[in-house]
Amino acid sequence: MTGLLHLGISADAEDVYRCLLRNPAMRAEDLVAATGLDRDAMERALEQLELCGMIRSSGRHLQVVDPAFAVERLIEERHEAASAELQRLSAARSVIASLVRERESERDLSALVDLEHIEGLDQVRGSLEDLAFFARQEVLALHSDGPLHPAAIEAARPLDLRCLRRGVTLRTLLHQDALADPETVAYVA
Repeated sequence: MTGLLHLGISADAEDVYRCLLRNPAMRAEDLVAATGLDRDAMERALEQLELCGMIRSSGRHLQVVDPAFAVERLIEERHEAASAELQRLSAARSVIASLVRERESERDLSALVDLEHIEGLDQVRGSLEDLAFFARQEVLALHSDGPLHPAAIEAARPLDLRCLRRGVTLRTLLHQDALADPETVAYVA
């Protein structure tokens, strides 16, 4: 059974709400005995339910809001909050381009080239992480040695998957000898 915790409703508040759904005429003071909660926990649960629009209280009387409306409204609120957060995150990506421009403006532009030669495992892994994060359309790679090393495949796999999930095309040119290695073929296939 999926609870309401992911909608911001505590387990105690959910127990109280379910008890009220089964016994809509129950008064607040009767809920303590029915749920086994102490008075403070009961008051916190009722306050939370009222703030979330799942119950209405007038004096000593509690009115349970139909779960079809109350829970759906909570879901909508969470959905709107998640959508707003996704929009903020997407908008934050726009700062990447301006930061890269600032970085590039500090470099000697005559030293920039379209082809970068990378050697050494640490430098390769660092560049691959940058590519996986910043690439927007396509990543091209040349591996002129034989088969890919299993550790290299394992290190590159999560980065490649990150690119593929974002729709970035990956193209790698391999040495002919790499095609004889089953692990390399399985990875690039």
